[in-house]
Amino acid sequence: MASPQGPSGPQALPGASPDTVLTGVKKFLIGVAPGGLLLLGAVALFGSGSFLDSLRSLRS
Repeated sequence: MASPQGPSGPQALPGASPDTVLTGVKKFLIGVAPGGLLLLGAVALFGSGSFLDSLRSLRS
């Protein structure tokens, strides 16, 4: 009876090359960067004194 792995045994999957990992990291950073910049801008806007002063003047 033949083994299901073939004559040479189970085959290991080839590891990801460093270039593939680097490309994946680049794609992740490019995908996340716009959201990160938007979040950074929102934090800067909400934390600025002039923005908070304008909100206070709108409520009163």
